[in-house]
Amino acid sequence: MNTYPINYIIRPYENNFEYRKYFRLLTSMNEKICQEKIETLDNTTDRETIDEISYDEVSVNQFLDFIYANTKEYKIFNQLYYKAANLMLSEDLETGLTILLSYSYLYHFHLCLVDFFTNKNEFNETNKNYENLLLLL
Repeated sequence: MNTYPINYIIRPYENNFEYRKYFRLLTSMNEKICQEKIETLDNTTDRETIDEISYDEVSVNQFLDFIYANTKEYKIFNQLYYKAANLMLSEDLETGLTILLSYSYLYHFHLCLVDFFTNKNEFNETNKNYENLLLLL
């Protein structure tokens, strides 16, 4: 991954299926890999499990690595990562990043990342999307 998908619009999602659809698109998951995993399941597997199994670890790891590499030097992101990690009784910043990509925070975190990657010099504590995310943590 070379750039963050700043033009990708996420709408507020209402269920796991919508969240995972956005997550797959954001992380550029390889559809072939996802489909291959589904094909290993039998026909009695429920819809939720099938949707959960449709996952490409390599794409997700590349996405996480890209975001962390491009934000770890910024105090504002380290504060977000630290605060999110604390929700899981951790101080590990990469754990915090993972939490910010979870169902509860992805929508707001994506908005912050779009603002950041659009104009790094103007992304600060007064950014409305940052303030909204911080309120959730």
